[in-house]
Amino acid sequence: NMPNLVAVDSLTIPPSVVSVSALFSECYSLRELPSGFTMPDTVQTCSHMFQYCSSLVELPDSFRISNNIYDSLNGFSVMFQGCSSLKRLPEGFEIPENTQVSSFSGMFQYCSSLEGFPQGFKLRSKLANAQLYNTFDGCSSLRSLPDGFGLPEGAKQMHNLFNGCSSLEALPDDFRLPESTETAMEMFQGCSSLKRLPDGFKMPASILNCGEMFNGCSALVSLPEGFTTNAAQYCFNMFEGCSSLASLPDGFAISSRAASSEYMFKGCSSLASLPEGFAIPASVTTVEGMFLNCPSLTALPSGFSFPENAPVDPALKVFYCDPTADGARVPLRYAGSDLAILSYDWESQNRTLITSD
Repeated sequence: NMPNLVAVDSLTIPPSVVSVSALFSECYSLRELPSGFTMPDTVQTCSHMFQYCSSLVELPDSFRISNNIYDSLNGFSVMFQGCSSLKRLPEGFEIPENTQVSSFSGMFQYCSSLEGFPQGFKLRSKLANAQLYNTFDGCSSLRSLPDGFGLPEGAKQMHNLFNGCSSLEALPDDFRLPESTETAMEMFQGCSSLKRLPDGFKMPASILNCGEMFNGCSALVSLPEGFTTNAAQYCFNMFEGCSSLASLPDGFAISSRAASSEYMFKGCSSLASLPEGFAIPASVTTVEGMFLNCPSLTALPSGFSFPENAPVDPALKVFYCDPTADGARVPLRYAGSDLAILSYDWESQNRTLITSD
């Protein structure tokens, strides 16, 4: 690495070069590259290429990714990671259709000044199961994604994909998760400006883990019609801190395979009701803090009951609310007959159960 390199007056990568991996890695002072600089099509590997070029503001308009990237080991891993001054990418910048990579992990991680991507940009790979860990993690200035933006088919891991994209307000109308997705854990965590999800956005049947998926999405008002957790086994903290979420769509359900739903709706302070038929399946073994500090939730569906295999000790604060300003308990209406609900220590949750009008 060359931490004191500020600029390069002239540079051409010879057409015989097949790897530019880590070429400028940790060139912390590099501010610009010469006009005309690009990546020749002989290049097959480019991971870590600009990693931690924290002073680099933009790339030359000429810069393109090779049409022949083939890297089943590192792919685009951390290619621009830590380029915290990078504000834009040149028009026409894209992942070529021929790309064959196993990973996009950390590709733009901590690019905290990056505001958007050129039209036509999407993540592409002809290799199945490309990893998308932390791809846009910490892109706190990213406001939108281009129309048509998509993720590679066959990808399974979306962990932290958009984590900390606190300026992201919406997703393209056609944005979908690949049908192969297994992990969406923390995918949109900290996307505090995200107001809505596209109509038709859903969890695919392959999903296993959606823990903390929308944790901290404090501007999210609603979920698309038909949205459920599908087959997810882990839903812990999924909507924690979604303080603007007022309701769940009709038919919203937790998978009958789910094992955990602790803190799933913690801090959903605007959530006023649960859809009729909402239930916690018997497969769930922990519900600690599931509706912790949901003071607007003042009614339960008549068929609601505690799961058979999960402890509901009052100390777990399943329905706990902080005391109101005047010290009054929060009411909770329930027209059902589940004995565990009726006999629960609601006083310990700062609530009063109301069983009749």
